[in-house]
This record gives sequence, structure tokens and C-alpha cells, in this order.
Amino acid sequence: MRLADSSADAGAFSYHGDDFEPQHSSSPTDQVLHELQLYGYRPFDDEPDPRPLPDGNRLADAIADIFDALVASLSDTCLEPDLDDLLWSTVNLFHRASQRIERELDDNEQTHRRSQGEQDRSEVKSVELERLTAEGQSMIERRYAFELMRDTAADLYDRQTGSSWRPRTGSKVSHRTLTSAMIDSRDFLVARRKAEAQVLLPTGPKVAITGGLDFSDYRLIWDRLDKVHAKHPDMVLLHGGSPKGAELIAAKLDHLLRSIDRFVELDGLRQELSGFYSHTGRPSVDPELMLRMLIVGYCFGIRSERRLCDEVHLNLAYRWFCRLGLDGRVPDHSTFSKNRHGRFRDSNLFRRLFETVLGRCIDEGLVGGEGFAVDGSLIKADANRQNGIASAEWSATDRTSRAVEEYLTVLDDAAFDAASEVTPKFISPSDPAARWTGADGGLAFFAYEANYLIDLDNAIIVDVEATTAIRQAEVTAAKRMIERSRDRFDLYPARLAGDSGYGSAEMLGWLVYDQGIEPHVSVFDKSARQDGTFSRSDFTYGREGDVYFCPAGKMLETKGTLVNDGATIQYRASKFDCEVCALKPTCCPNAPARKVSRSVYEGARDMARDIAASEEGKTSRRQRKKVEMLFAHLKRILKLDRLRLRGPNGAKDEFHPAAAVQNLRKLAKLIPMPMPA
Repeated sequence: MRLADSSADAGAFSYHGDDFEPQHSSSPTDQVLHELQLYGYRPFDDEPDPRPLPDGNRLADAIADIFDALVASLSDTCLEPDLDDLLWSTVNLFHRASQRIERELDDNEQTHRRSQGEQDRSEVKSVELERLTAEGQSMIERRYAFELMRDTAADLYDRQTGSSWRPRTGSKVSHRTLTSAMIDSRDFLVARRKAEAQVLLPTGPKVAITGGLDFSDYRLIWDRLDKVHAKHPDMVLLHGGSPKGAELIAAKLDHLLRSIDRFVELDGLRQELSGFYSHTGRPSVDPELMLRMLIVGYCFGIRSERRLCDEVHLNLAYRWFCRLGLDGRVPDHSTFSKNRHGRFRDSNLFRRLFETVLGRCIDEGLVGGEGFAVDGSLIKADANRQNGIASAEWSATDRTSRAVEEYLTVLDDAAFDAASEVTPKFISPSDPAARWTGADGGLAFFAYEANYLIDLDNAIIVDVEATTAIRQAEVTAAKRMIERSRDRFDLYPARLAGDSGYGSAEMLGWLVYDQGIEPHVSVFDKSARQDGTFSRSDFTYGREGDVYFCPAGKMLETKGTLVNDGATIQYRASKFDCEVCALKPTCCPNAPARKVSRSVYEGARDMARDIAASEEGKTSRRQRKKVEMLFAHLKRILKLDRLRLRGPNGAKDEFHPAAAVQNLRKLAKLIPMPMPA
């Protein structure tokens, strides 16, 4: 039995020729090569990672894309109240990562000290000490990278929310990278202690300033500090932080209004307004003062006119910007409102202010004019949704209201009531031009729509238009803004980016055939059928013969018949072809022959589809976010999420100065302050 069993076992592993491959396990070398192919090089836990750090510019772009996606996705939705917490948590994510590496560095330091005490001049101990030094250097580089990402995200958080990001635990310091490799652990520890101490002391020449609490000559202080800054661009200003006086004036050296002031040119507007002021009686308020006060209000989100007058009266930087000095008289809030609703509105002043600022942007080279983007955003009207009445019950018999009178004058305007034949469900008696809408998916409300046309190079607002809150009015506003930018500033864009709201056949035809603009716009197409039968996209168009071919290969011809107000051409198949076709149940089960409609602007629609599928179309969709970011800035930073003025003219009077201020802030950001000679 043993012999039989032994022979059986031997036969199981006997050689059967050259085609037989014996079973064997993978070798360690094969496993290493296999993991390298799948995962790339992965260092062990006890050795430094030799791979380089990611590029800083790519990290900044990636973090900016994260913030852009969150703001664009959550704005104007029911999740907008949670946006601040999400943005804060995004910054905190990088902050916690840097703290974790900091704890690892502390452990590395303790290991260094133990290794120093164990040195016996052997090569093994020396190599171990060198490995710990290299590992510590790698940790410092990783910590610096996460601190860079945290600081970049914190700047974006400040820009989006208007408040500085502060961690709940730990300190927000950025350690500086060590300049050279460590030779031994003692030098490494000394350099680390030095780097820890330097983060609390800013680099650059220290310039200290002090003065009395009653000192008020801000021109003298700013002029002297500008000269020092020209000599020492990296200077650090030290002061005691007094609530008033010379130290407060010095602290306002980098105030936003100082950078904006050099771009505000209102001399020409004062001359244009000269005819709107009486030469008899009490002296009129300087129109430049009123405009500068409005710029301050929109720039810092001061919505109340009464509060704006109080802030200008008390704030030193505001008084300087308004050219009031320390003893200049601020106009009463009632006088301010009277001029704003009266003389300013009749003179179309705010439109001229916006165009003046835009002209300066063009002169500074910030407007390329090659690519534009257009979009609209809903702004709540100054109308209580609970006071709306049904359209059939409302009549404009009371003409004492300014908003009602303005509504009656724009009934034939395509940007307002003439844009759609659909009667709104409710009308606000206080502002009948405001449209009842639930387009944002939440509770319906009365609103206007702010429409922006921007240049894609630097997101400069090229034009702004106020319309009623419906889709058709957006298209009308886009056409007006494109034509106006061409007539006023000779801007001929090569392409226009927009969402599907601007992708109707008529709009695309206007862009391509009338204006010669590439439509980087999502096509608005509702031709797909839901009953399981063939849609128009299943038919192939033959350009040479102007015919369609069905999925069975049969031809559909046209006699040139136009329907839908001359905007659509009908193509019809032969009845004899359809009767015997095996695909008739899925093509035209309830008709003797299949018909296909084609828009007269279908060529422009095909062009838009081709662009959308190209790399240029993907780039335009990404750049289109710049318009949405401007609307987020308008509502969150400038606080224009609800109008204070009523009527179509009130909406225009709010949108124009707000857009002008956004361009002024962009000028101040992109063009640095000139250094004095």
C-alpha cells in the first residue's frame, strides 16, 4: 500500500513534456515589480519621501476651483445659509493637516535627542541620525505646503464672506522653509528653533510711528509714509493702535478707498449736471460729493442712506474720500435721498458713472474684448410677498406712487412686461413691475433681474441691464448689452459664453448670422420624445440636397413650407415608404407619414453643439463661472441681495453704481499703487 501511494504521489508531479508549467508562488521581486506598476513608488513609513512637492500655482488654482464650485453651486439655493460653514471647514481641513505634521515633528525631535545620546561613533548610528534629519526636513516641507494651502484658502474665504478666517484651536502662523539641508541633528534642531521664533516677527524694515490723539493732518502722514514705502517696499508699520489721532491715520495707509480714489474721475459728470441745479436760493449740494458717498456705501455694503450719512460723518477714511476734510458738512439723509430720486434719476447719472469707470478699465488694458460672458441673477424687490394680490384684482388707478407710474411707462418695453404674454400670478401694489417668481426653487417672491455682460480676461463688467425676472427678458438684455458695448466702446467680441437660457434658436441665429459671434452657449433643445418613438436627432440631415434621412434610409423632403411664424421648416417622408416600413411602430405609429421640423437657425445650433464638444467649449464653460462669482460678490460682499428702491428706474439706479463699484475694486486689485518719486 505504501508503494502504491508513493507511486501515485510521484505520478502527480511527474514531467509531461515541454508544455507543462509547474505550480509555484510569486517571487518577492515579482511582487515588488507588480506593486510598482499598480501604485508607483511608495516609501516605507520610516524613510523620507523622495517625491517632489506639488507646484504652488497649481495648488492655488485647485483651491480656487473648490471655492468657486461651492459658491456657484450653493448660491441662490436653500443651502446658502450653510455656505459660510462649509467654506470655513474647507480652510480648517488644511489647518488640521499642518497641526498633525507639527505633532509628528515634535516626535521626530524627541527621537533626535535619544539618537544623539546613543551615538557610539558607529556607522549604523550615524546613518540612523542622518535618516532622522532627512525625515524631519521632509516633514517641514510638507507642513509648509499645507500652510500655503491654508493661507490661500483663508484669503478666498475672506474674499467670499468679508470676514477673516480664524482657527478654533492652535495659531494661524506660517513657518518659513529651511534654506539648506541639515548636516547633523544639532544644526537641524537649532534651525528649527530659529524658524519657530521668526514666524512671530515680520520680516522687513520696521517703521514705527506715534503721535497725539488730537493730530488730524492725514495728508502729511500719508505723504510721508508713501515716501518711506517707496524707499522700503517691504517695510513693516508699527503703531500703538490708538482709536483716533495720528496712529489711526497711519493704520489707514492701505485702506481700499485710497487705492480706488485714483480711478474716480467725476469732473466731466459735474459739468453734465450743471443744468439740473438752480442758481437761486440755497446753494445746491455738490454732485461729486453725492456720488462719492454712494461709492462708499456700495463699496462697503452700507445699504441705508441714513446710516451712510452717519458713517461718512464719523469715519476718517470716508471723509477723506468724499473730500470733506475734518470740518466739512455731510448732507442730511433727506437731502441725499431727494437728489438721488430726483435730479440724479432724470440725468441718467448712474449710467454715466458706470461708463466712466468702464472707460478707465479699457484705458488700463483690463478689457481684451475677445471673449464675453453673459448671465442674470434674481434680486429680491422691496415688496412684501404676503401683500401681493391676484393679477385679475389689481388695477393701476392710483397713480400717486412713483413705482406705479414707472410701471405704466414700461408696459411696452421688451425688458419688462412686453417680454412675455404670460400674466403673473400675483402683483405687488407697491411695485407692480417686480415679477412674482419661484425660479430659485424655494418660496416664490417678487424680484428683478440683474444682467451682466463681462469680459473674460479679468472679469470686468462691460455692461449691466435691469429686467423683469423671466427668461425672455434675459435674451433681450443680452442683445441690448452687446449692441451697446459695440456702439459706446467699439467692442466686438469674438465669442460669447452663456448657459442654455441664451441657447434658443433665434438667439443663436442672431449671434452667428447678425453679429458674427461664436456661440459658446449650451443649446436649448426640447426635441427629444418621451414616448419611445424616434426623435429628430435620430434622423440624419443632408446638407447638399437639403433633405433628411430616416433610420431606415428613406428620404424626407421639404417644399419650403414655413411654420411657427416663419422660424421652422417642415420635412415630410413619402406615405408609400412609411406604410411598408418595419420601423413604423417606433417612428410614426399614429400618422401616415413621418414629419421632421428644422429651425431656420439650425446651422447656428449645429455650430454651438460643435463648439460645446470641443476643448474651447469646455474652457468657456469653466470661465463662465466668473459671472456667477460676480453675482455672489454682489449679494454677499456688497449686500445687494434685496433692493431698497422701487420701480424699473429704482432697479437701474441700484445695479449701475453697484457694477461700477465692482469694477473699481477690480482696478484697485489689479493695478498696484504708484510709488512717489
